Amino acid sequence: MQLPSLRLPTINTGDWFEDFPARRVLLYSLYTTVLFCIFLVFNFPYRVLVDRILNDVDLSPVVIEVHSANLKLTKGLEILGLTLRRSDWSRLPMLEVPRSYLWPGINGLVAGNLSKARFRGDLYGGRIKARWSGGGDLLRSTVQVENLQLARYAPLAELFDEGQIFGSLSGWIEVEGRGDDLQSSRANGEIYLDRAGVDGLVYDNVPVLDTSFDEIKARFVLQNGRVEFEEIASTGPDLIISGGGQIGLRNPIESSALDLKVTIEPAADARKEIKGLIAVLASLRQRGAKRGAPLTITGTLAKPRIR
Repeated sequence: MQLPSLRLPTINTGDWFEDFPARRVLLYSLYTTVLFCIFLVFNFPYRVLVDRILNDVDLSPVVIEVHSANLKLTKGLEILGLTLRRSDWSRLPMLEVPRSYLWPGINGLVAGNLSKARFRGDLYGGRIKARWSGGGDLLRSTVQVENLQLARYAPLAELFDEGQIFGSLSGWIEVEGRGDDLQSSRANGEIYLDRAGVDGLVYDNVPVLDTSFDEIKARFVLQNGRVEFEEIASTGPDLIISGGGQIGLRNPIESSALDLKVTIEPAADARKEIKGLIAVLASLRQRGAKRGAPLTITGTLAKPRIR
């Protein structure tokens, strides 16, 4: 019995070894190039890149500072010590993000701008996420915050003589604008506060009654230099609040004009002190106002007036 024959392919190594010196040079060049690229990726001055990107973002009078930056292959640019400061508002930073990650689009990474990017970071016990994109003069952005702890936000405590405001802040805002024309920009969003309240608060040498809320929520629209509150509502063991109105934004922010209408009612199990406070506020209504009519809050953020 004759077995079938099996023909193996022939391997011609003559050409390879004939050009071996040239191939060795080619392989060495490729090896050197790969090593250089790896070295460049891990030793690139990403801080310079971040500074260039931030220079294209005009947030005056807010100044953005960065301690250091480096690349994380799966997360993008890692930014350490991101700080927003405004010297004419507070001696403390407006915002501090110890660690954050920026993922610019390829075009933005090459050109050093933020035409398209994603951002996320941890701050004040919570998280912040943002993404924006732009084409021409049009810019769209979305910012989302989750579980920011108000008690850890130091600049808020500067507004009062003593005590603190506590609560967990969450919410989102969407912004659409064209170029540097702030008047044409429009934003809308919602804010939620869970388990919020005040503890031992003293404002302008006047003690503020300790109050807590199960939930506070607000829905708003920002346009033409005004924040219009479509809804303000809160529930808690002592107070039930609802209302709306607008705030006319000015510089500095504490001089922004108030025009709000708020209804305040005691909860079923409200403390006597709360009921007494509501009675005092009711006495501030305009003369001739109907019982249960909303309070009007005017003046400025720094010096509100109730009537």
